Amino acid sequence: MKKRWTLFAVMLLMGLLYICFPVSAKAAVTLKELKPNKTYKKYDITRDGEADRIRYKHSDSDSYMEKGTYEMRIYVNGKKVATSFSSRGGSLYYCKLNKKNEFLIEQIHYAGGACDYLVHAWKNGKIRSVSSGMTSVQGFYLNGTLKRTSDKKKLYIESCQKFNALESFPDTAPDVLKIRHYYQPKSGKLKLVSRAGTVVGSPKFVTDQSFSTSKSVSKPDIKNGVQVQGGETVTLKKICFAKGGSYFYYIKTKNGAGWFEDSAAITLR
Repeated sequence: MKKRWTLFAVMLLMGLLYICFPVSAKAAVTLKELKPNKTYKKYDITRDGEADRIRYKHSDSDSYMEKGTYEMRIYVNGKKVATSFSSRGGSLYYCKLNKKNEFLIEQIHYAGGACDYLVHAWKNGKIRSVSSGMTSVQGFYLNGTLKRTSDKKKLYIESCQKFNALESFPDTAPDVLKIRHYYQPKSGKLKLVSRAGTVVGSPKFVTDQSFSTSKSVSKPDIKNGVQVQGGETVTLKKICFAKGGSYFYYIKTKNGAGWFEDSAAITLR
């Protein structure tokens, strides 16, 4: 009997400690693709402590035939908060990376497979656009599914190159080279981590010529990277679409690594 009373006292004490000093739980990380014409009632996009009603819908096919474009409308608590247009409709994601960063992300589809991503956040009682670098300005079509990284702190989009041929890869089809661009929250926005995208699969190529490389993509004229020999096998690690409109490639060899600019004078197959 005494042991029972002792056990009961211990359990009661633990319960009181839990009430007085609750264990803080980490905020759930969420990336959910929402379905059109369905109302979601468990996400707090307005961040007022209460679940909101989130819904979106597309214009019908008759509207598309009349206007030549699809209209996508987003509603929060019954009020239309955003409208966008595209040639093939679009999708909507709810994203929560932490307590301070919750977004509604539109994936806008265009003819030919291209996509743009429009990012919205709730600020000062309204949905406001906080897009930053999540469009096809990187020179690759953002036509992949939005995903989280393994550590759940960033998002990435897997994309393929546009239809224009890359001079340094004359035998490579447009959909072969795929890259991932990463995004992370900063100052209430989702920002591009780097214009240099990581090449999926790290494909290998054989060089046709000998050439020099640079250690920095921002200083391509300084040839202080690895010296590549004709006929050498290299691994393509990154592709950068520079602000001036040029492609730069980061390769690794058995002797080192470096960047070089896209050119018909340097070809890999």
